[in-house]
Amino acid sequence: MNIDSLISQVICMKNINRFSVTEVRCAVIALSQDEKIDITRLRQVVYDDLNKLVKQGLLIKKTASNGKESRFIKTEAFEPKLIVEESKAFTRKPSGKLCETINSLYADLSTLNADLLQCMGALDSFLNLKQQHPELSDEFKEFIHSTKEQKHILKGKIAATEEILKKLKEKK
Repeated sequence: MNIDSLISQVICMKNINRFSVTEVRCAVIALSQDEKIDITRLRQVVYDDLNKLVKQGLLIKKTASNGKESRFIKTEAFEPKLIVEESKAFTRKPSGKLCETINSLYADLSTLNADLLQCMGALDSFLNLKQQHPELSDEFKEFIHSTKEQKHILKGKIAATEEILKKLKEKK
């Protein structure tokens, strides 16, 4: 089965589960080096690739009761090795003498985005647990608050790294 390498990278993370098409699309945009990515086309590619995995029995698709958003959940059969990565035209390699620095910053950006996804997953879990166990809501407030703070810190670091990359690309 062939799916986009960035989509595969996002959904194969151990701590990523119960995700939507929009969340995967945003993560792919964040990991992508292409600033001119067609987000409408990308959303369709993400949707198609996730549905391929549903048909293979690697993901389960659950739609919310309001019917607005579907979430995908990994099954026990989900094994990252089963997914064959297929590169598509979503990435563009920088060239020139700043290449090494730019590549290093992209690696840092990728790590920051992965950390942000993990943080968002934790926040989602805390909010769900708070909803499931309202009697423990006070215990979850501190976790939710600190996770939200971490999310904002990571977003700031991502924005700063992206700004630096933008400036370096202009110098080329």
